[in-house]
Amino acid sequence: MLHNVKKWLGIEGVKVSLELNETYSRAKQLIQGKVRFETQHTQTVTGLRFVLTEEYTRGRRQHRKTDEYEMARMSVTVDIKVKPEEPEWFEFELPFEITLSEIDTTEANGGLNGLLAKVAKTLHGANSVYRLEVTAKVQGTALSPFDKQYVNLQ
Repeated sequence: MLHNVKKWLGIEGVKVSLELNETYSRAKQLIQGKVRFETQHTQTVTGLRFVLTEEYTRGRRQHRKTDEYEMARMSVTVDIKVKPEEPEWFEFELPFEITLSEIDTTEANGGLNGLLAKVAKTLHGANSVYRLEVTAKVQGTALSPFDKQYVNLQ
């Protein structure tokens, strides 16, 4: 009985972990990586959902504001049987689009205006951080295992 409850809740079930490169190119607009699956009991992964999010922060101290923008979303149907002590891998490619704000576009164009835009962003504490999340749908469980990692886009 306890084993069935643990299986349904995903306890001692499939563990998901992302394996990514240290940096990715903004120009290529593609993230390549692997998802690793491990388990203590044989289970089947039936689907994966990938979401890349930009966390845009600006302001200082009590005036600090953060917005999140979804840059990419991809769902994949799979049939991966994960066995104890036999890790399984799934390789993926996630295309994404970066939408530049007006100040980012000015900064990217360079020159004097680009320098001024960079200074303005620094003074206002503007910063973007990118997060990739993967969620696995496991057959027979109510709670889906997931992993998230921050991605360095340059």
